[in-house]
Amino acid sequence: VVEAREHDGRAEPVEAVAVSSNDDSRCVHGRNRYHGFPMRLHHLALRTDNVPKLLSFYAGVLGLRVIQHTERGAWLDADGVIIMLEAREANEPLVSSESMGLVAFTIGRTEELSWRRRLAEGGVAIESETEFTIYFRDPAGHRIGLSHYPH
Repeated sequence: VVEAREHDGRAEPVEAVAVSSNDDSRCVHGRNRYHGFPMRLHHLALRTDNVPKLLSFYAGVLGLRVIQHTERGAWLDADGVIIMLEAREANEPLVSSESMGLVAFTIGRTEELSWRRRLAEGGVAIESETEFTIYFRDPAGHRIGLSHYPH
Protein backbone atom coordinates (compact mmCIF):
# COMPACT_ATOMS: atom_id res chain seq x y z
CA VAL A 1 0.00 0.00 0.00
CA VAL A 2 1.43 3.37 -0.91
CA GLU A 3 -0.18 6.43 0.58
CA ALA A 4 0.59 10.12 0.19
CA ARG A 5 -1.40 12.64 2.12
CA GLU A 6 -1.51 16.23 3.17
CA HIS A 7 -2.35 17.30 6.70
CA ASP A 8 -2.98 20.90 7.73
CA GLY A 9 -1.25 22.15 4.58
CA ARG A 10 1.93 20.17 5.30
CA ALA A 11 3.08 17.40 3.02
CA GLU A 12 3.48 14.09 4.81
CA PRO A 13 6.11 11.57 3.68
CA VAL A 14 5.04 8.54 1.71
CA GLU A 15 4.59 5.29 3.59
CA ALA A 16 5.25 2.04 1.76
CA VAL A 17 4.20 -1.27 3.28
CA ALA A 18 4.81 -4.64 1.67
CA VAL A 19 1.70 -6.64 0.84
CA SER A 20 2.10 -10.37 0.34
CA SER A 21 1.05 -11.82 -2.99
CA ASN A 22 -1.55 -14.04 -1.28
CA ASP A 23 -3.43 -11.12 0.32
CA ASP A 24 -6.85 -11.71 -1.28
CA SER A 25 -8.08 -8.20 -0.49
CA ARG A 26 -5.64 -6.68 -2.96
CA CYS A 27 -4.35 -9.46 -5.20
CA VAL A 28 -5.58 -12.57 -6.92
CA HIS A 29 -2.92 -15.25 -7.44
CA GLY A 30 -0.07 -12.72 -7.13
CA ARG A 31 -1.69 -10.27 -9.54
CA ASN A 32 -3.43 -6.98 -8.87
CA ARG A 33 -7.16 -7.67 -9.06
CA TYR A 34 -7.69 -4.72 -11.41
CA HIS A 35 -4.80 -5.44 -13.76
CA GLY A 36 -3.04 -8.52 -15.03
CA PHE A 37 0.40 -7.69 -13.63
CA PRO A 38 1.89 -7.87 -10.14
CA MET A 39 1.65 -4.63 -8.18
CA ARG A 40 4.90 -3.64 -6.49
CA LEU A 41 6.60 -0.44 -5.46
CA HIS A 42 8.48 1.14 -8.40
CA HIS A 43 10.00 4.25 -6.82
CA LEU A 44 9.78 6.56 -3.88
CA ALA A 45 10.56 10.29 -4.21
CA LEU A 46 11.91 12.15 -1.19
CA ARG A 47 12.16 15.94 -1.46
CA THR A 48 14.88 17.97 0.26
CA ASP A 49 16.57 21.35 0.49
CA ASN A 50 19.98 19.67 0.45
CA VAL A 51 20.39 16.86 -2.11
CA PRO A 52 24.14 16.35 -1.43
CA LYS A 53 23.54 15.92 2.32
CA LEU A 54 20.66 13.49 1.76
CA LEU A 55 22.68 11.59 -0.86
CA SER A 56 25.56 11.28 1.60
CA PHE A 57 23.15 9.81 4.16
CA TYR A 58 21.45 7.25 1.88
CA ALA A 59 24.60 6.21 0.00
CA GLY A 60 27.09 6.60 2.85
CA VAL A 61 25.25 5.66 6.04
CA LEU A 62 22.61 3.30 4.59
CA GLY A 63 24.85 2.00 1.79
CA LEU A 64 22.40 2.31 -1.11
CA ARG A 65 23.96 2.19 -4.59
CA VAL A 66 23.79 5.40 -6.64
CA ILE A 67 22.17 4.80 -10.04
CA GLN A 68 22.06 8.38 -11.32
CA HIS A 69 23.19 11.76 -10.02
CA THR A 70 22.40 15.23 -11.40
CA GLU A 71 22.53 18.72 -9.91
CA ARG A 72 18.79 18.51 -9.05
CA GLY A 73 18.71 15.04 -7.58
CA ALA A 74 19.91 11.48 -7.34
CA TRP A 75 18.48 7.99 -7.79
CA LEU A 76 19.53 5.12 -5.57
CA ASP A 77 18.79 1.39 -5.73
CA ALA A 78 17.09 -0.23 -2.73
CA ASP A 79 16.98 -3.85 -3.95
CA GLY A 80 15.06 -3.00 -7.11
CA VAL A 81 13.06 -0.07 -5.72
CA ILE A 82 14.34 3.32 -6.84
CA ILE A 83 14.74 5.93 -4.12
CA MET A 84 14.69 9.37 -5.76
CA LEU A 85 16.20 12.27 -3.86
CA GLU A 86 14.86 15.46 -5.39
CA ALA A 87 15.40 19.17 -4.79
CA ARG A 88 12.43 20.74 -3.08
CA GLU A 89 10.83 23.78 -4.68
CA ALA A 90 10.82 27.00 -2.65
CA ASN A 91 7.03 26.91 -2.20
CA GLU A 92 6.89 23.27 -1.02
CA PRO A 93 6.28 22.66 2.69
CA LEU A 94 9.02 21.11 4.77
CA VAL A 95 8.64 17.64 6.28
CA SER A 96 7.07 18.00 9.72
CA SER A 97 9.32 16.90 12.57
CA GLU A 98 6.16 15.43 14.12
CA SER A 99 5.30 13.33 11.08
CA MET A 100 4.80 9.64 11.75
CA GLY A 101 4.91 8.72 8.06
CA LEU A 102 7.50 6.02 7.49
CA VAL A 103 9.83 4.55 4.91
CA ALA A 104 10.99 1.17 6.27
CA PHE A 105 13.82 -0.93 4.87
CA THR A 106 14.22 -4.66 5.52
CA ILE A 107 17.25 -5.87 7.47
CA GLY A 108 18.19 -9.32 8.68
CA ARG A 109 17.41 -10.10 12.32
CA THR A 110 21.08 -10.81 13.02
CA GLU A 111 22.12 -7.46 11.44
CA GLU A 112 20.37 -5.17 13.93
CA LEU A 113 23.39 -4.65 16.20
CA SER A 114 25.69 -3.82 13.28
CA TRP A 115 23.10 -1.35 11.96
CA ARG A 116 22.89 0.30 15.37
CA ARG A 117 26.69 0.73 15.33
CA ARG A 118 26.64 2.04 11.75
CA LEU A 119 23.93 4.60 12.59
CA ALA A 120 25.86 5.73 15.70
CA GLU A 121 29.05 6.09 13.66
CA GLY A 122 27.09 8.19 11.14
CA GLY A 123 25.82 10.48 13.92
CA VAL A 124 22.22 9.24 13.52
CA ALA A 125 20.10 9.24 16.67
CA ILE A 126 17.60 6.43 17.14
CA GLU A 127 14.23 8.09 17.74
CA SER A 128 12.29 5.03 18.91
CA GLU A 129 12.20 1.27 18.54
CA THR A 130 10.05 -1.81 18.78
CA GLU A 131 10.96 -5.47 19.06
CA PHE A 132 11.50 -5.61 15.29
CA THR A 133 12.22 -2.07 14.07
CA ILE A 134 14.52 0.85 14.85
CA TYR A 135 13.31 4.34 13.85
CA PHE A 136 15.32 7.47 13.07
CA ARG A 137 15.19 10.55 10.82
CA ASP A 138 17.15 11.27 7.67
CA PRO A 139 18.76 14.73 7.36
CA ALA A 140 15.60 16.11 5.67
CA GLY A 141 13.39 14.89 8.53
CA HIS A 142 11.82 11.84 6.85
CA ARG A 143 11.12 9.08 9.39
CA ILE A 144 13.05 5.94 8.43
CA GLY A 145 12.89 2.43 9.85
CA LEU A 146 15.10 -0.63 9.66
CA SER A 147 12.97 -3.68 10.32
CA HIS A 148 13.35 -7.44 10.54
CA TYR A 149 9.61 -8.01 11.07
CA PRO A 150 8.34 -10.75 11.18
CA HIS A 151 11.67 -12.55 11.48
